[in-house]
Amino acid sequence: TVVFAGEIPSLVDAMPSDAPANLAQKCLCVSYHAARITSALESFREVSLLDSAGVQAQGCLHQLRRDGKGQTLFICNTAPNQFDSDSAAAGRFDGRDQTLLPTTELTLTLRGEWELDLLDTTNGETTALAANYRNGQTLLPCAMEKHGHLLLSMTPGRREQGASIAPRAMQEVARLRGPVPITLSEPNVLLLDSCTYSIDDQDWQPAVPVLDMDPLLHKRFGMPPVGGAMAQPWADREPVTHVATVRLRFIIESRVAVTTPRLALENVAGTEIFFDGQAINQTPTGYFVDEAIETVDLPDFVAGQHSIELVINYTRKTAIEWCYLLGDFGVEVRGDRAVITEAVRELAFGDWTGQGLPFYAGNVTYHCTLPMGGNALSLRIKYFAGPVVTLTRNGATEPLAFAPHRAELGRVEAGDAVDLTVFGNRANAFGQVHSVDAVPWWGPQSWRTTGDEWADEYQLFPMGLLTAPILETSFQREY
Repeated sequence: TVVFAGEIPSLVDAMPSDAPANLAQKCLCVSYHAARITSALESFREVSLLDSAGVQAQGCLHQLRRDGKGQTLFICNTAPNQFDSDSAAAGRFDGRDQTLLPTTELTLTLRGEWELDLLDTTNGETTALAANYRNGQTLLPCAMEKHGHLLLSMTPGRREQGASIAPRAMQEVARLRGPVPITLSEPNVLLLDSCTYSIDDQDWQPAVPVLDMDPLLHKRFGMPPVGGAMAQPWADREPVTHVATVRLRFIIESRVAVTTPRLALENVAGTEIFFDGQAINQTPTGYFVDEAIETVDLPDFVAGQHSIELVINYTRKTAIEWCYLLGDFGVEVRGDRAVITEAVRELAFGDWTGQGLPFYAGNVTYHCTLPMGGNALSLRIKYFAGPVVTLTRNGATEPLAFAPHRAELGRVEAGDAVDLTVFGNRANAFGQVHSVDAVPWWGPQSWRTTGDEWADEYQLFPMGLLTAPILETSFQREY
């Protein structure tokens, strides 16, 4: 079978010729359009995935292998996110569970009659499936959520009795209501990313972004520019000499007293640390996220304004990075200003960056209670921002890693406890929180944007359970 799609060629070997038109008269000719071409090839189709309107589902990739007399079929959903693709490229994921393909009444149609077995890639189990048969074809009701896939073993024959993977119709019966008590897996964070400075005991200069200090010092002392083309410190084996004494001063505003705070910073060995003008014990007490970011204990402090001063022995290998104040407190961000507030003990459902955790880099566990009881209930996380959510109930933990982010609860009573843990990421503590544009690449300069691409005001990544979890019941759809 030969199909001509679009205009019939009029040249052969670059010379006018009637041969293509003569051949086309004996062939199938269609317009150069995807639907026309696939329709012309329909008789050759081995695999079809149709929605309830009979339209081929878009965004799926499949591989069909012959395996002796049988076959193995893999299908996966590869459609891109429907929400802001530029934000996704920048790593500004909001984790929203937006369905990319129809999740109800999808039908997988296979040429020939096959017994189908589901090969579960998450647990290694094999399940015999029931299928329908019509006109020499095998029909399997199924779903293909975002993240969805199917791996099927196909053996010649028919099996009309077995398990079903048909999608279920879900009905909301209640929503969890906040605010709810929460537990943090790590201390909260105040990002210290702006400082005043003094070089070699000269006058103090106005506040600048901390990441501007290295370019400023390299330019002032004639060192190579800061950037990705610099030699890495371990590749530079020349003797290290003193370049300058650099003082950085961070001003902290707090509305509450804070006990047992810690400062996290790099290059502790080459830095003297003063809190409110008093030298502190610089013995490292641990680290924050990375072993190179060591922590030192700071004294308790009362509400008001306080200062942290770093005196750095600056060499050509020194890198001045952001610092972090860690402790049991909250943080309120308004524009470019961050203030320490009361510790966060509960959260409403919604972005946690506006509820005292703007720079928080760990996990948050929401301690929820179910508003009603019943049989065969499930809990679905509709919108969340974070890598994954886990549900813990009666001592057992289940990851809700894939859409539709639903956990089967079974029989529950009103007031039963359910813990939902949103795993955090490091974006708001270490990401490009002053870049106003989507960033399709990651490199040193993406943290040092300038001009219209820079904002003094914090540009934070949404985090947390963005809407209330939903209690649902289900029923099996008839096909």
